[in-house]
Amino acid sequence: MEESTERKASTATANQDIVNNRKRKPIDDHEVTGAGQITTRQSILPVALVTILFFMWGFAYGLLDVLNSHFQSVLNISQGKSGGLQAAYFGAYFIGPLTYSGWIVRRFGYRWAFIFGLCVYGVGALMFWPSGVKRS
Repeated sequence: MEESTERKASTATANQDIVNNRKRKPIDDHEVTGAGQITTRQSILPVALVTILFFMWGFAYGLLDVLNSHFQSVLNISQGKSGGLQAAYFGAYFIGPLTYSGWIVRRFGYRWAFIFGLCVYGVGALMFWPSGVKRS
């Protein structure tokens, strides 16, 4: 076996070259990106919408414990019974992929599965609204 006498550039040097090349290039709003063939300016709206959606999901998750404690005091239920709220919230992550979402991804694609999930999320929020407005 022959050994190669050439030395390979270190990873640090290669990474530094990539960083330097990125720093030198000005951003062009008309340059087409690789993801979906849209320009940088056109990608601002989709990125902003996805950022807002993730913020809303995180906000809903943050409210879960607050709602849980209020349900305990207002409805006079035990901690075990109010744990059903968290079981329903996190159980959907297990049940969803096993039931409808896998079929939707195979049949219609990832985008429609994402849209369907948002619609289910919205319907759940709309179903909660009357119960939040009117006490029984």
